[in-house]
Amino acid sequence: MNWQHVFFSAAVALVVASILTWMRKKQWIGKAMGVVIFVAVIIGWNVIDSAYLMPDKSRSLELQYAEASMAKLPIFQIIKQYAPDTYQTLKEKVVDAKAEGKDLQQAIDLVQADSSAFLLSRLYSVPDDKVITTLKVMLEQGENIQQQSDEACFKFFFPFVSGGVNPLALNSTELIQRRMHADSELVAASYTSPRAAAQALQPVIQRLYGQYGADLQMIADPAAKQVDRKKACDITLQLYRHILALPPQHAAEVIRSVLTN
Repeated sequence: MNWQHVFFSAAVALVVASILTWMRKKQWIGKAMGVVIFVAVIIGWNVIDSAYLMPDKSRSLELQYAEASMAKLPIFQIIKQYAPDTYQTLKEKVVDAKAEGKDLQQAIDLVQADSSAFLLSRLYSVPDDKVITTLKVMLEQGENIQQQSDEACFKFFFPFVSGGVNPLALNSTELIQRRMHADSELVAASYTSPRAAAQALQPVIQRLYGQYGADLQMIADPAAKQVDRKKACDITLQLYRHILALPPQHAAEVIRSVLTN
């Protein structure tokens, strides 16, 4: 039951009854006319409320529910803090997805790729140390998740293929807090310390090709039907390890290149 609708209907009825009682005392209307007016006003109010006001109220409640759910995931908290317009767009997208028949988790999955894209879009404006710190935490998250499920590991690194995962359910609170802190510092720095990045990826790719051969293509096209998700996760983790083994300046350049392409 929509108690908000019931409350406002009762309030309208009380106001109308008070006005009609006053009009009857003034002898401007009779009892029968008062009853007719009262019924007509209540019916009219309910028609207007149902047709025009309730949809707005319902969407407002859906937006509040979506926000409460999104607030549990660190990436959305960061976007809300530093890019409120983007956050509002993602929240609207969650509500629209639910209106299309998707459940809440499916709706959240839908915008996880968008939120990740926002984070990655800030990489070219971030100092090297912030980029490296974020990748170190991502690597640790991925290794932790892979110990629990290769499928979850794949979804963590490639949420745009078949939906993401809820990291709160797969990583420790301490690790989530470190990821949130790293992401927060990365986004904040991207707005205050703009810079451009070069790239030094080729030596890393050559090492990976020597290790995995043609299977390296799996992380270039993770949506392909023949992709072995466990191996794709293994390759991604190894890629991150090789990158972090580079000198810091080169590592940061490669991270920007890899995560934004």
